[in-house]
Amino acid sequence: YGIGDAWWLSATSGAPAAIGDDLAGKLACANKEPVTFLAAGDMLMGWFVDELYIKKNGPEYLFKRIADLTRSADIAFANFENPMSTRGVMENKGLMFRASPDAVRGLVYGGLDVVNLANNHFGDYGAQAMLDTLDILKQNGIGYVGAGHNRSEARAPWLTTVKGVKGAGLAYNEIEPGFFSATDARPGTA
Repeated sequence: YGIGDAWWLSATSGAPAAIGDDLAGKLACANKEPVTFLAAGDMLMGWFVDELYIKKNGPEYLFKRIADLTRSADIAFANFENPMSTRGVMENKGLMFRASPDAVRGLVYGGLDVVNLANNHFGDYGAQAMLDTLDILKQNGIGYVGAGHNRSEARAPWLTTVKGVKGAGLAYNEIEPGFFSATDARPGTA
């Protein structure tokens, strides 16, 4: 969004100033209130994190020291590095992650608005665990990008409007294993 009344643009030498002025006018944002976006990297809530912290202290524990920060953002985003399910078959690819469905309580407590699922662990427990994750996130009001019930949904943007500003998010995975990829008939990643 525009800082102040208009975007600051600079034109290369010889370019008419009017082009820059016209573009700045088109990009100017009427909203004077900042929209804050907080982005976090890999969020692992399965594996040893579940054993050492979540089972003993609850999933909210992981956000205890940062919840004020994550909740204060207009949009809080993180890479969710595991499916949430008690079901599914291990894909036998080495290191495998799966979080309990209760892990969503931590995401809600932490104020996460949207998570990226296009990563190399979302499909660790197959299609059923992926579908469970999508349902759990939706039921708890947490958006997701980069995965879906099929290829079309996996590639669809997450859309939001915050303080009058429209935003969209996309996520794609280029890391193996490729068999996590969604098809027209199978859930998976973009």
